[in-house]
Amino acid sequence: MFASQMRELERQDTVVTYKKTTMDIREKCRERATKFAIEYGFTNVSEHILDVMVSIMCTRDKSSYAGGGFVQAVVANDLYLALSRADTDCRNNIFLLTMCKANCFCNEYEF
Repeated sequence: MFASQMRELERQDTVVTYKKTTMDIREKCRERATKFAIEYGFTNVSEHILDVMVSIMCTRDKSSYAGGGFVQAVVANDLYLALSRADTDCRNNIFLLTMCKANCFCNEYEF
């Protein structure tokens, strides 16, 4: 096998490992976000809001890829910018999302 082929295989292995680790982190964050929403009395949270909560946690902790403009505004604690970028579902759940940013961490519970 040529050296260039070996480097490409190593690079692909690194990418696959990174993606698997990233997805593992996001899955753990999703489990924690679901529990957190229930703890705060939100029993009927949409999949979209759970996804946003995961994105907030990963952006805040820099444990996965960064979220979009709304998520970055929430993490930066910029209420005006967050509300100006929020969709209706996020606007209706802004309390839960900001509480998630401040109080929801994956390492609180062992998975």
